[in-house]
Amino acid sequence: MYTTHRTLCQPDRQFDVVYTGVGAICWLPDIKRWAEVVTGFLKPGGTFYILEGDPLMWSVSDEGHGDKIVIDWPYFESAEPLGYEEMTSYAGSGTIEHTKQYNFSDGLGETINALIQAGLVIDFVHEHKVVHWQGNPIMVPAENGLWKCPTVKKISCR
Repeated sequence: MYTTHRTLCQPDRQFDVVYTGVGAICWLPDIKRWAEVVTGFLKPGGTFYILEGDPLMWSVSDEGHGDKIVIDWPYFESAEPLGYEEMTSYAGSGTIEHTKQYNFSDGLGETINALIQAGLVIDFVHEHKVVHWQGNPIMVPAENGLWKCPTVKKISCR
């Protein structure tokens, strides 16, 4: 992916809009190179739009811990991929044969700064309180089939 854009990103192969969808950047080991690819595909004055789950959500434990939010995964960028076993696919129901998966983490600041360093001008950042899937066990149903974190009534820190 990182080298393909050199061939494809010719002036006549740039776009008015470039979009990155939910769950795409967690598979990429280099957020700065990804940002350079984005700017390579974008026409001057074009719009880049990313819809992504909050990086903190990716840090929360997949295991049920009652009403506690437990951080099990790194929030900030990690040099090595994070490996885990997953019996099902995010792409649908059923099981998969090769269950070992790897992801990379990048904090919100790392992602935004990578885009700025690649030359994008950021007009706004809009965070949503809901997502289209139950990202972790503590999430509860919201309106219109969406999911959200429950209202926090008490925060306990040690």
